[in-house]
Amino acid sequence: MDSLISKLDRTASLTSIIRQSRWLFRLLPLSVLLVMMIHEPLRAAPDSVLAECLALTDNEDEIHNCLDNILDTADSDMAELNRRVRRMLEGDALAAFNRAQEAFVSYRKENCLWYLDITEPRSIAEQVAKDCLARMSRERLTELRTLINGVSASTVTLRGHIMDVGSRRVFQACGRDSRYQLGGDAATLAALRQYLASRGGGAEPVEVVLRGVIEENAELDTNLAGVVRLRSLSEVPEGDDAEADENVCPVPDVSDLPVDGGGGNESTGDEGAVDEDAVDEDALAAFSDGFVALGEDAAQPITATGDKQTPTEGEALVAYFGSWQVDCAVERRDRVCTLSSQFQPEEDGATEIGNASPELQIRRLKAGRSMVILNFPGREVDSPAKFRWRIDNWQMGDIVGSVIRVDADGTRQLVDDTAFVEGEIIPKLKRGSSMGVTLLDNVDDETGEAFEATLVGITRALEFADEYIQ
Repeated sequence: MDSLISKLDRTASLTSIIRQSRWLFRLLPLSVLLVMMIHEPLRAAPDSVLAECLALTDNEDEIHNCLDNILDTADSDMAELNRRVRRMLEGDALAAFNRAQEAFVSYRKENCLWYLDITEPRSIAEQVAKDCLARMSRERLTELRTLINGVSASTVTLRGHIMDVGSRRVFQACGRDSRYQLGGDAATLAALRQYLASRGGGAEPVEVVLRGVIEENAELDTNLAGVVRLRSLSEVPEGDDAEADENVCPVPDVSDLPVDGGGGNESTGDEGAVDEDAVDEDALAAFSDGFVALGEDAAQPITATGDKQTPTEGEALVAYFGSWQVDCAVERRDRVCTLSSQFQPEEDGATEIGNASPELQIRRLKAGRSMVILNFPGREVDSPAKFRWRIDNWQMGDIVGSVIRVDADGTRQLVDDTAFVEGEIIPKLKRGSSMGVTLLDNVDDETGEAFEATLVGITRALEFADEYIQ
């Protein structure tokens, strides 16, 4: 009996403790609960932004610097993608996108910054808020890239001639009989007029490379096959063999087209007068946003829907994105792109190397293969351990498994482990804002010459290269 009473007493005491703990739990500040339930899982979550920074350092200031760098990069990428999307959309679609972006910015702010008011200590609150901001920004960037891929799915690249026929502007692709009226938003068409004015006003056919969406069977007169809604435009540079170039893309005969006819500009979106002097630089920059130079064998369209030509020797493309140059060509009947950007000496005393600067290259090959190459002209470096890499605050150190090649031009460090390049280096490059390389005086001393290259534009450069290769 005493044993039973003792058990009942212990049970009553335990029940009382549980009840008290429930009230205690209810009385705990919400901020403490947030720290208990949110902050620790963020430390353990491998994909969180905060976890990336905590993996680099335990120093509180350095953690905040890391989070700030990631946020700055995300904001820069967001602004860049916003510009791209706005150039691709028009009318109601553009207005809807602008509303959606404004709503996202407002929601992200309200959804993340409330942590600052309810979480203690302040440092943890700021880390949680920044992690939230960066996570939502990355998710939005993924959505925007998906949107761009969807909008671009029907976009084609064509080489041909633009000419004025009466009040209409007509495009005819090389080797094709079909002719299309040019359309697009008002800013793009105004920029087109400015460009053609610099080439003589459009009185004579002008050879160009354009990217746009073809609308077949638009309600125009029977002499035109439809409308090409212009996305971007670039000039075809004159080659050394003008006669051979004319055989590739001869100037079309448009004498059979009526000077004026049905359709006019009604189906092009070019309605109303446009103040060409008011067109900003972004509208004009859209004309060089993609293909800057095109080899003469690439006269047929490259589509994003899978109908690709067999690559032809001599095909070549050159494009510029921020500080990055992209050179694409056909090598052994495979399309290959080389992305390159130059390093500049940092402020701590690095010197120029002869007449050339160090250069970072990324070779994009078929089947998702990539190689990273560090070029140091005018130097003989005998060990890869003398090169110390970093991306923002991520200290990569010396690249184990890399290979050194030395010749009369200088030294190249090759990193051709595709799994490491695709899984580690390129994702960090796309999220980073700068890359640094230090050339050590010797492997036992951390002093040396430091160089830095900006990563602005690398995401667009990689997308461009992959689209060309695929």
